[in-house]
Amino acid sequence: MNNRTEIQRILQQHFPELKDKTEKVGWLNEIVFEGVYFDTHKIAIKLGESLEPILHHVAKLRYAGGKLPRSVAGPGVSQKEADEYYDKKYEIGQATNRNNAVPILTRLDASNLAGFVASRLETFFQERSSDKSLRFGIGDFLKLSNDGLAEIPLQDEIIELPVDLCLLEQHLTLMEMKSTFDTDDGKTKQELSKMMKAFVAVGNKPKRLYFGVISNNKGFKKNGEWSGRLGSFVSKDLILVEDQLWNLLAPQDVSFENFSDLFRTQYSLNLPKYKKVG
Repeated sequence: MNNRTEIQRILQQHFPELKDKTEKVGWLNEIVFEGVYFDTHKIAIKLGESLEPILHHVAKLRYAGGKLPRSVAGPGVSQKEADEYYDKKYEIGQATNRNNAVPILTRLDASNLAGFVASRLETFFQERSSDKSLRFGIGDFLKLSNDGLAEIPLQDEIIELPVDLCLLEQHLTLMEMKSTFDTDDGKTKQELSKMMKAFVAVGNKPKRLYFGVISNNKGFKKNGEWSGRLGSFVSKDLILVEDQLWNLLAPQDVSFENFSDLFRTQYSLNLPKYKKVG
């Protein structure tokens, strides 16, 4: 099953009202919404609700560069430990640091975010309700993500950000915070990329910031040292790596293993079983 088919399957799983005509428009098999039959509010709310468990676990953002501010060191992790971890593990940070941007982390309330997403989608559908056959494809999600995005300030504090729903471009991938998958394998990356096609992006054009867990395409370590380069699918403003940041950012009662199992179960993906490394 390719990524486009998987996107369709996920949407149809949540929205049985949709009629899939499998019409080919360019490279995308678009899903056709028959405007006279679907309830825009119901569909929008469903999508918002389906995102909530995902957002609960992964709606975190940080810039590369600087040190973790004390306010986000996390329960059970001292600032000294956070700084030492950062000093050891973020050697690639300087190469990606724009104007000495300080770290920023934000947690967004999943319920409010889901409601925001639902509202934006409902507006989109209503504006096009006169169409007897409404085509709504991946490009439309991407267009939604480019509207009304605010400038994000660089400051050393937790901030709230406006968000828009989009389906990320195919090369953007949810990867692991922990070294549990062999991400050097192209097939593995393709499978992982299916996990978060319905995702959230923030930012202002042309600089784009993404919520998510991003790994580079060559692996972060070689013989215990940092190596490789950031892949083209990674926003250079954002780097999240390995289990330490998982411990800092994730809800305390959710393990990475449970998190990966959630997606494996929910989307029935052919993902490699997580394994301990090192």
